Amino acid sequence: MRAASATLRVTANGGGNPLAFKHIILQDLMAVLGGFVGALRVPEKWIPGRLDLLANSHHIMHVVVVYAVYHLHQGAVLDLLWLSQEPTCPVVNTAVA
Repeated sequence: MRAASATLRVTANGGGNPLAFKHIILQDLMAVLGGFVGALRVPEKWIPGRLDLLANSHHIMHVVVVYAVYHLHQGAVLDLLWLSQEPTCPVVNTAVA
């Protein structure tokens, strides 16, 4: 679903601030990277027993995922600013003559 919405975003039928697309891609990449680091247990596999309390894969995964949320926030802010400046529908005069 995320890939479909990102693809729709770059087509003529999609919308959003074009500058926010970079943040959407980075958000997804950071989340996948955090998942890989957590699943592969990379640092403690190379140095067993030395990273039990600090800098283990679980801690690194959390830091990377927080960075992904940062990119989510940056993209959302750009999209909200874009939405507030773009007219989405014409103004209808509701005054009765």
